[in-house]
This record gives sequence, C-alpha cells and structure tokens, in this order.
Amino acid sequence: MCNWSKRGTIHGQLITSTGLKSDSSKVTVIENLQNAKLEALLGIVNYLQTFSPN
Repeated sequence: MCNWSKRGTIHGQLITSTGLKSDSSKVTVIENLQNAKLEALLGIVNYLQTFSPN
C-alpha cells in the first residue's frame, strides 16, 4: 500500500495526498517575467513539446 501523506516536488509540480498542484514559487516567477523573456520561454516549451509523447 502506498503512503501519500508526505509532500514532494517533481518537475515543478507538488505531489500531495490530494493530487498534483503547481508549485506557487514557479508560478510567481513566470508571472513576473518580462514579455520578451516570456515569449522566448514559450517558444522553447513549444519546440520541446514535439519530443513529448503526450
């Protein structure tokens, strides 16, 4: 039997007993990015999604 009473993080996601949640510190950093940096980040994410099976 698995015990999910502890919290942990993996790839910016918080794993808790109630499920997956976004790491608020990562969300805050993205919200505070300037437009040019945000567009560059979204471009990289868009490119990398082609290599993801899902």
